[in-house]
Formats: sequence, structure tokens, C-alpha cells
Amino acid sequence: KQSSQRKRIPTICELGKYVFGSSWRGGKHLDLLNDKLHQLINGKIKRLAIMMPPRHAKTTLSCQLFVPVYLAQHPDKRIIYTTYQADKAAEWGRKSRDVIDQFSSMLGITVRSDSRASNSWNIAGSRGGMLTAGQGGPLVGSGADVLICDDLLKNNEEADSPVMREKLVDWLGSTAFTRLEPDAAVIMIMHR
Repeated sequence: KQSSQRKRIPTICELGKYVFGSSWRGGKHLDLLNDKLHQLINGKIKRLAIMMPPRHAKTTLSCQLFVPVYLAQHPDKRIIYTTYQADKAAEWGRKSRDVIDQFSSMLGITVRSDSRASNSWNIAGSRGGMLTAGQGGPLVGSGADVLICDDLLKNNEEADSPVMREKLVDWLGSTAFTRLEPDAAVIMIMHR
């Protein structure tokens, strides 16, 4: 007989303590980001811009840890993660997938055994999962309930280039944002 009480899923920062053990370093900025990401998970906000300096765990919280917690609560939802390069995007897809593998009993979800590529994987028994792509790359055939755009410009040279900025805006409008499902959320991660 199944319990009518749903298992408690850890918060994003709690999951971080499990994943990183004694090397986990919390902070007020991470507590604030944890709260905002949970507002997004709970549907209270649909747009979140995260602007912090480099090496402040923006992507760790907003991708590696957020994705497993979000999918644990919404296993039929799809996440698309993009960054400046496809290989880098796939690296974060792998990290998110590996957290689910390692903590599947805590999260209550598993990754399908026949759908485990680092750039595209799915949740077993559900429609949800994650797709990753580099900025400018194709996102054909997949919708996003959450679109995570992380450091879409690689460096200051690209950020200072009007041509690169225009190319990015065109790709966002013609490709990335066209993947949004009704009522989708968007997370933009960057530093000023």
C-alpha cells in the first residue's frame, strides 16, 4: 500500500550539502538564490535574472542542483540549458544527470537507461528531462518548460562586439524563445 504522504524533496542548498559534502560553502547569496529558484519551481515567478561575479556558484545552484530538484517536483517537465558552447552545455547536463543518478532515492526519480546522453536525457516513467545546446545551436523538436540561458557570451570581446550581441539577440528570438511552452519559465545567468 502506497503512502498518501509525499516524500520530502530537499531544497537546492540542502542537496548541495549532500552532493559536495564538507566542501560545500554556503552563503547569503546562495540562500537568496535558493529562495528565488524555489519560487520559480513553485510557479510564483516566471523570469529570473541571476547576476553574480564569476566563481560564486551561479551555475552550480541554477543548473547542477536546480535541475534535479525541479524535475523531482515536476517529472513531466522539460528543461533546456544553453551556454556559449555546446560541449560546455553538455558538461552541465551531465552534472545534473549524475546528481539524479547518485541521489535518486532521495529525489524519487531516475534517468531512463536508454536516454542518458549528457546533452539529452529523460526521466524514467515520465515525459520530463533535459536538453543542452550551445548558443547559436539547434533546439529543433524540443519544448522548454524552463529555459536556462547561462553566460551566452563567452568573454568580454564577444560582449563588446555589436555583431556578436546582435547575433545573440537574433538567436534568442528566432530559436531559443520559440521553444518555450505555455507558462514557461526563463532563467538568465550572467555577470555584469
